[in-house]
Amino acid sequence: MQIAVIGAGSLGLLFASLLAIHTNEKIYLVTKTEEQKHLLKKEHLYLQDTDGTNYSLNVDVYSQFDDGQVVDWIFLTVKQTDIAGIETIINKWADKHTKVLCFQNGIGHFEYLKRKIKIPIYLAVTTEGALRKGKNQVLHTGKGEIWVGRVEEQIDDSLEDLLQLFHQAGFQAFYSEKIIEKIWHKLVINAVINPLTALFEVKNGELLEDPYLKTLMNQLLREIDHVLKKAKIPIDENIAQGIEQVCILTRKNESSMLQDLKRGRITEIDSITQPIIDLGKRYHLSTPLLEGITLMVHAKENQMIKRK
Repeated sequence: MQIAVIGAGSLGLLFASLLAIHTNEKIYLVTKTEEQKHLLKKEHLYLQDTDGTNYSLNVDVYSQFDDGQVVDWIFLTVKQTDIAGIETIINKWADKHTKVLCFQNGIGHFEYLKRKIKIPIYLAVTTEGALRKGKNQVLHTGKGEIWVGRVEEQIDDSLEDLLQLFHQAGFQAFYSEKIIEKIWHKLVINAVINPLTALFEVKNGELLEDPYLKTLMNQLLREIDHVLKKAKIPIDENIAQGIEQVCILTRKNESSMLQDLKRGRITEIDSITQPIIDLGKRYHLSTPLLEGITLMVHAKENQMIKRK
C-alpha cells in the first residue's frame, strides 16, 4: 500500500512517522513549503512517542509544488483554513483508484472536496494527541482513537486493510456507520477545549485544574448542547465526561488553535464554532458565550499576527 500524507503539521508528522516505523508500506510526506521539505531531507524527522522513545526517520518528502505519483490512499491532514485549492495537490497523487481520508476539524471540508474531486472521500475523527515542536519534530502527547467512515456510497474491502494498517502502527482504529455524528461529537469537544486553551494559553489538562476555566467549559457545553438538541443532532449523553477524558489523555498537549496563535497564524475558530452559531440562528437560539469567545480568538489572532 502506498500512502501520501498531505500536510506536515502535528498530525501529519505523527502519522507519517508511526506508519514508517511500524509498517512496511511506502509513505510519502507532502509539506506546504520548500523550506520544511529541505529541513526534513537534511535533518530527518524526529518523533518522541508516548513512552518516551525517540526516533529519527529518513522519510520520502515532497512539497506541494512537486509532481507526485499515484498512491492508494491520501491522508489529508491540512487545516480547514488550507482546504481551498487543496484539490490541485490531491490530483498530483491520485487516479480513479485513489481514496482520500480527511482528518479536518470542523464542518465543510467534505462538501468542498465533493465538488472538486471525483475520487472516493472518507472522513476520519481522531483523538490522538500530537505536538509539533519544530518543522521536523513531533511529540506523541496522548493516545486516542481513530474513527473512519463514509458519507455516501458503499465502503469496500480496502477500508479493512486500512484499519489493519492503523492497528499495525499502534493506533486504535474503528469503522463507524455514523461518521457525521462522530464529527459533530468531535466538533463539540473542539469548541469547548480549543478556544479556551488558546485564549488563556494553557495546555489541555490545565483546563480541569482551574475552577474558573472549568466553569467556562461547562457553560460553553450547556449553550452548545441546547442548540444541538433543538436541531436534533444526536450527541453522546456523556459528552461532558468525554471532554474531561480528552483533557486528561492529552493533558500535556497544546491545542492546534493555541499553536496557531503562538505562530501568528489564522486559526480554525470559524470552522469549529461558526457551524454551531449558525445552527443556533436557524432555530432562533442565542449563543452569546460562543460568539463572544469566537470574537476574542479573532482579536487575539490580529494581535499575534501584528507581533510576528
